[in-house]
Amino acid sequence: MTNLTSAAANGYPIDVADYNSDGCSDLLTGFSLTISACNGSPATTTTLAKTAVMGIDWNGDKLRDIVVINGSTLGIYESTGTGISPTLIATTIPYSAATATLSSQMQRVTASML
Repeated sequence: MTNLTSAAANGYPIDVADYNSDGCSDLLTGFSLTISACNGSPATTTTLAKTAVMGIDWNGDKLRDIVVINGSTLGIYESTGTGISPTLIATTIPYSAATATLSSQMQRVTASML
């Protein structure tokens, strides 16, 4: 069983997905988002203000958003289609290490269904 808090805190990759709609895979770690070099553009890395725990489409717009630890709750940085908004959206979803472990299990189940 993977604990996403540990993975994020150690800087391990926690998501590989297209975060800027260029058709190329980008890399999310606990502390940063690296937009891959694609179509002749250089790779860029953005440091996150909060620790990421996963990437999902939070608002149903078919763009990958970043779920982060926001104290005792989870927060969201939404995708703009060309990158990630710097504005944190606070949620009331409680966060704990148990939440992170459950999230990891849910991601594996979802991936196995695809």
